[in-house]
Amino acid sequence: MSKEVVVGRFGRAHGVRGDIYVISFTEPASNILDYKPWLIMKNNEWRPLTITSIKSHDQSIIAHIEGWDDREIAKLHTNAEIAVPSESLPQLDAHEYYWSQLIGLDVINQQGESLGQVTGLLETGANDVLVVKGKTEHLVPYTQNTVLKVDLDAQQITVDWEPLD
Repeated sequence: MSKEVVVGRFGRAHGVRGDIYVISFTEPASNILDYKPWLIMKNNEWRPLTITSIKSHDQSIIAHIEGWDDREIAKLHTNAEIAVPSESLPQLDAHEYYWSQLIGLDVINQQGESLGQVTGLLETGANDVLVVKGKTEHLVPYTQNTVLKVDLDAQQITVDWEPLD
């Protein structure tokens, strides 16, 4: 069974013919074009979109979606998330994870104390950082020395980190 992974969102409308900016969450941004089909949430379910054209404009991505034939229709989709089926993403090597796989996992330290759940990740340049919310918020570096084990089956991450009092 497929799980949808959010890879971007629609920005503002562009022009009068229904084109719309695409804000990519992929690295590099152009990788969003490699994933198909694009899905959008309608009536509480993901539905596929048909992309009729893609163009670049000042380092931005602009798409035209079938049925979005004027500016007003495109404007209705500003900030709508773009998802793809998880199976359309490339397979990762062992011990590599997509950020979406880590969101919601419980985080415990070596003593078995719960720090909370991963609510997000931050890209800092030096290394990624897990945002963990429990009684307090922890910013845990996603490094080999700090993140000791990721167990997707158990929905748990073990870290070398002390809880704040």
